[in-house]
Amino acid sequence: SASTYAKLIETNPTGQEATTGGASSCFLPPLTPPPFFHYCARYSFETPYHQVGETNAENSEIAYHFFAKRRVEHDVLDCANGTSSGGALEPFLATSPQPKEGGDSDWNVLEVCAVVRAINLAKEMGCKGSNANEEVA
Repeated sequence: SASTYAKLIETNPTGQEATTGGASSCFLPPLTPPPFFHYCARYSFETPYHQVGETNAENSEIAYHFFAKRRVEHDVLDCANGTSSGGALEPFLATSPQPKEGGDSDWNVLEVCAVVRAINLAKEMGCKGSNANEEVA
């Protein structure tokens, strides 16, 4: 599950496959989602992603993807606004290592996936049928 999502983010971070589906879609069988997610924590991982025991290739460009609540815009769930791109929330990107709170590398990848997809699903479901995105004539 973790390497699948990390590779998806690495190759197509703005694609619908990377940002939609809800939190449970991040956990491929036999994994199941935990009963709750801690949205106040900070989760990060690097790409190219390597599981425990694998090493990064020399001279490869490393990017750091992360979720941090203080970076999320306050109007993220606002149908008319939300996210500076006007679309789905995406994991934040950095060129320097990002701190992470506990958990192993795979857990951090799955948590970034789950939090981003859960927020996007909440916005999608909350804005369904809303005409807030239409311009007022």
